[in-house]
Amino acid sequence: MKKIISVILTLLIAVSCITAYGMLDVSATQSRTENFNKNFSLSGSGSDDIVSVAAAQLGKTGSQLGYSEQWCADFVSDCAILANQSSAIPASGYCPTLRQNILNAGGYYVDKNSAKKGDIVFYGNNGADHVEIVYAASNGNVSTYGGNSGSGSSLYSRSVRQHPTQSQSIAYIVRPKYSAINKPTDVHLDRSQVWYDIQDDIVLYPRANDVEYFWISVYKDGNQIISQRLDVNSELRFSANQWGYGEYYSWITAANSAGATDSEGISFSVVGSPTYNDIWTSKGFYDWDENEEIKINISPICAKTLWLK
Repeated sequence: MKKIISVILTLLIAVSCITAYGMLDVSATQSRTENFNKNFSLSGSGSDDIVSVAAAQLGKTGSQLGYSEQWCADFVSDCAILANQSSAIPASGYCPTLRQNILNAGGYYVDKNSAKKGDIVFYGNNGADHVEIVYAASNGNVSTYGGNSGSGSSLYSRSVRQHPTQSQSIAYIVRPKYSAINKPTDVHLDRSQVWYDIQDDIVLYPRANDVEYFWISVYKDGNQIISQRLDVNSELRFSANQWGYGEYYSWITAANSAGATDSEGISFSVVGSPTYNDIWTSKGFYDWDENEEIKINISPICAKTLWLK
């Protein structure tokens, strides 16, 4: 009987571990970034960007975001994903594991007097009860945004809230090793050919490092005919017949949260009858007894086949 009473008391204590901020989270990791409000802009600064993502979610409930477990750590993890800082804050739905992940990724502990924007605060017994993101700190006072916040037992009705002054005991403050995001580099645009027959497909290949998306512009005879977004590792393909004969010019803009970089422009043509722009030999005169191959070089324009007479 004593053992049964002991087990019941243990279960009651576990159920009662609901704080004003959320419940002890020992669940699996969930990601619900598809339900986040995307009305935020990224600067390339990890500490600023994770706060911007969190601030854009204020008021959203667990039901609206789609979490089905105690979700304070999930929320921080998803904010990091949308801020492009998953390498600094590797995702976990369990507060102690999330804290250890941040430390393993190069983060380190700071105290309340040293806290600053972008730090991650863990609360309660050994930092296992709750976690939030610092948006401001001054004179030892830490202000935070956090998910799964509010009283009550329903994780679906708890929401993302702002806490200008903390009332729960802080166990740890961890500063992630946020990665600096640079503007795209090595931005260039390749083409499949220089001259195209009217029946050819024109294919343009955008390339860059550290790029989130491209914007491509195409002009024909000085007039813009295409201006559109392209995804990473994609191409722009269109029929030469769509726009017809003429001189074309194109370039791309490669963009990410840190900014944008333009490529140099490239030119290509859609031509009519094939021709050539040069023909030459390795030498102008050859002796009859020379043991040397006669080489004739032709530089064609849009020729599919060459006949030499």
